[in-house]
Amino acid sequence: MGVDGNFIAGYDYDLMLQHIAQHREQRDFIPLDVDERLRLERDCTHDIEETDHGLLCTICWRAIDE
Repeated sequence: MGVDGNFIAGYDYDLMLQHIAQHREQRDFIPLDVDERLRLERDCTHDIEETDHGLLCTICWRAIDE
């Protein structure tokens, strides 16, 4: 937990997926595509595209160092 009891996962995708599962167990609404999107980001092999802001991955949107 972070400051004031807020959940902070950072880039720990497995921790975030566990957190989402806990919310679903509590019957909280979580869009169904969230898990797949997190897994794609976690396992990203980078689909690099040149943009006005430099090289970015079109899957996880992280900047790619040249």
